[in-house]
Amino acid sequence: AADQRLISANAIDSGNLNDLEETAIIDLVRAHKPDRVILDALGHPSTIPRTIERLRASVDRTIDWQMTPKADALFVVVGAASIVAKTTRDDRLFAYQDAWGDFGSGYPSDPKTRAWLTRLAAEGTPWPDFVRTRWGTVRDIEAQLREG
Repeated sequence: AADQRLISANAIDSGNLNDLEETAIIDLVRAHKPDRVILDALGHPSTIPRTIERLRASVDRTIDWQMTPKADALFVVVGAASIVAKTTRDDRLFAYQDAWGDFGSGYPSDPKTRAWLTRLAAEGTPWPDFVRTRWGTVRDIEAQLREG
């Protein structure tokens, strides 16, 4: 059965995304005890060997670890997991639109998302709990409003 770990915007704002991802990976590996784990790279490719060593040291079994940049394009199973992650994110995000209006995709390249964030900031509305306040887009909007 599929299993996943959800990481909230607040947790990401309060911590380090790579550390949070490593913790989720360790939890999943401990729960499912696979023989092989294939992952997209967490962080810069130069950190892959150290990351694999941290992961390996955190579980009690010998596992074949493979971490590769762009693994979602190279391995069908990683690509499928990426699709599940993105559609889960979208479903959870769009569930907020009843209460908060149409804010688009939630990605920084989306003009609708940027306009929605700008409107909230201009109105002085506190950021909803699903908004990553350490996100560069949010910081840029806040800085633009301060500068007038």
